[in-house]
Amino acid sequence: MNYNNADLKLTAYAELVELATEIAEGGVYPLIAIVGRGGTGKTETITSTLENEGVEFVHLNKARLTAFELYKKLYDNQDKLIVIDDCDSLWRNPDTASMLKALAETKDVKTISWFNNQTNPKPKTRVDEDGEVVEDNTPDYPPTFTTTSEVVILANNLGQLTQDMEAMLDRGTLVWFDPTNDEIINYTATWLGDNEIIEFAREWSSLAAQPSCRDMWNAKKKKQGTGKLITWQKVLLGKWRVSEMTTVRDILNDPSYKTEGERVAAFIAKTGKSRAEWYRDMPLINKAFKPRPKSKVNG
Repeated sequence: MNYNNADLKLTAYAELVELATEIAEGGVYPLIAIVGRGGTGKTETITSTLENEGVEFVHLNKARLTAFELYKKLYDNQDKLIVIDDCDSLWRNPDTASMLKALAETKDVKTISWFNNQTNPKPKTRVDEDGEVVEDNTPDYPPTFTTTSEVVILANNLGQLTQDMEAMLDRGTLVWFDPTNDEIINYTATWLGDNEIIEFAREWSSLAAQPSCRDMWNAKKKKQGTGKLITWQKVLLGKWRVSEMTTVRDILNDPSYKTEGERVAAFIAKTGKSRAEWYRDMPLINKAFKPRPKSKVNG
């Protein structure tokens, strides 16, 4: 599975809000996964919209739960929307993954089960209505229950999902969220409260490699600190690889480099990076700069 197979690609926060509003209505997306790189505000946009729509939901965020802890969480919140956010450990644990697969079935009513000595405990005693001590085999949680909970999965990349989860997502809806640099900066401007950082980010946005809301938030904290050696501007420019991207731009615009091989060699010489890193970043480079005519790779 790759991003080209996504059912929907979103590039604007307004589109993400519209999608979250549809999720809040219920019955539209029994299982939906929203994937996009970290630090772009996916989680905040989705959860705040759900809250504004008055939806009761359970947010499993970076959760490290045992199978029984997950089972209790799902049982205590039957029929509520479940938002699973950055929970890599849950996918890779066979017991919790099996439970999530059952929860993510696209049918209306799902059956969740967990059989062990916590749902089928050893006999215990209790005092009945007549004051007699009697044996009580009632489990604290039943070994199985049904739920109509719909599921939203938030992830930074598809590499977080196991093969079983990819097969599961084939039955649901996969959304790729890929906002532009300007879109990220404009969104951050609505809540950051620091126009100087926003204007600086806008000035360098065309040369920034994948800026994030988190970067600008960290720059604000750095700005409020006392350190002078490394300024918040240097932090942003380094984080966004502006120097490297400037070099790439200059190489692409230099007519003296006739072939792709010559451009790669210049990139290696000027940045100290490798040939593999040039090709790894090619999608980002193509996104940041105008496409150039293709030429035969030399060497």
